[in-house]
Amino acid sequence: MSNKREKTNLGGFTQLRFIIAIILIIAAGLKTYQLATAPIPPPVQGSIFTPLLVILSKRWLLMIIVELEILFALILFSGILRQLTWFISLLCFTSFSIISIIKGLSGESSCGCFGVVAVNPWITVLMDLIIVILLIVFSEPIKINFKLSLSIRKKINVGLTDLVISSDSSFDSNELLKTTILYNIRNRIYWSRW
Repeated sequence: MSNKREKTNLGGFTQLRFIIAIILIIAAGLKTYQLATAPIPPPVQGSIFTPLLVILSKRWLLMIIVELEILFALILFSGILRQLTWFISLLCFTSFSIISIIKGLSGESSCGCFGVVAVNPWITVLMDLIIVILLIVFSEPIKINFKLSLSIRKKINVGLTDLVISSDSSFDSNELLKTTILYNIRNRIYWSRW
């Protein structure tokens, strides 16, 4: 059952990463068009977030964001580093939703995500949160290959056995021998799974 769930998740992220890449390419293209043809509108004044919004509306920062969106979209299209791209997608769209919330609370009429195309920040919050939820639903299973060599496992086993023996001196010798043997058998079974 979990194997079926893993395949569903992998397939879901495969489709979702193409959607995310297309959204990033469209956003980067529209921002590039705005940077080339129109002035960047100044942020709404009088908000506690105004200093942050001033920084986010700098032309040089928008050019960097466009380049990063295009680069990340190409990585998503290629399908390499799936776990890392899943994690970066989650961080990216969580950040986008936070920035859109800030712009919405500040009274901005457009989030600026799509350049000259004015989109209400609350609509982009909704879109970003839907993508975040889909990313969580179609999460990539994280596989960590953690293998210890036999010599390290034996050293850990001996060290843990010594710890058990030295920690309780009330054992009689037969009980101590039995406990040590059972402990080693259990550890051998445990370590064989690694």
